Amino acid sequence: MRTLQASRALDLIEVVYGVIVRSMVAKISFEFVKRILGLYITR
Repeated sequence: MRTLQASRALDLIEVVYGVIVRSMVAKISFEFVKRILGLYITR
């Protein structure tokens, strides 16, 4: 029973970690695209 709870907790942590990483990557790529578009627009 304890191992089942532990594995469930690990699954939850994995999901949360995945969401955080995905949001960070999306944020970084969004900033990158914004910067590139800004360079093109100012030129």
